[in-house]
Parts: sequence; structure tokens; C-alpha cells
Amino acid sequence: MPVLLSTVALIFALMKSSEATIRTMLRVLTRINAITRVAYKDDPTIMAWELINEPHCQVDYSGKSLNGWIQEMASLVKSIDSNHMLTVGMEGFYGDSMPEKKAINPGYQVGTDLTSNHLTKEIDFTTIYTSIS
Repeated sequence: MPVLLSTVALIFALMKSSEATIRTMLRVLTRINAITRVAYKDDPTIMAWELINEPHCQVDYSGKSLNGWIQEMASLVKSIDSNHMLTVGMEGFYGDSMPEKKAINPGYQVGTDLTSNHLTKEIDFTTIYTSIS
């Protein structure tokens, strides 16, 4: 697992998506459903796409590196599929755009900024995760 996390952090830090990430996005969006024969990007039964599940960027706690990646990938997805809504898939941690709210984060930094990471024009809605102990 550490190799994957290091790779993801490097992608965010460089604000460039790897060729493999782009190929994967293209493959999913343009995949033809074997039963319905409809491309996923045209499938009316799909509500939305999530860019990444619970992204963390440990090399930049400000959320700015992640924001660059979000902008790049959101533009790519929407250029191929403007039929579906798009979200990031974040947990909901506050970042540098709302420093007064960072104190309610659960005691660690993850390199995201709920507010600024959702201001990209291609992002249609916000998700947050909650946990009840």
C-alpha cells in the first residue's frame, strides 16, 4: 500500500495526471455496457462520477496541489461526458480557505480543502463522509 500512496502523492505534488490515470478514466467513460450496448458516458442510469475516493495529499497540506489535480481531471471527464454530474469524493476536511474551521478537523491534516477543492466549475456537487463512534 505505501507504494500506491507515494504514487498518488507524487501525482498531486506535480499537478499532472499520469498517463495511466488518464487511460483509466477514458476506458471507464467510454466503456460499452455489454448488456445494454450503451457507453457509460451516455448511460442514463448512471447518476454521477466520483474523481477519487477520499483523496489525501501528504506532500501539500494546503489542498492546492490536490486542487490542481481536481481541475485537470474534472476538465478531462467533462470534456468526454457532459451528461453526468461530477464530484470529487472527499471526506470533508477544512483547509487553508477556512482556517477558523480547521480546528474541527479530526486532529490530522490530509492535504485537502473542502471549500476550494469544490470550486472547480466542472464539479457539480459536494460529498462528505461522517463517522459515528
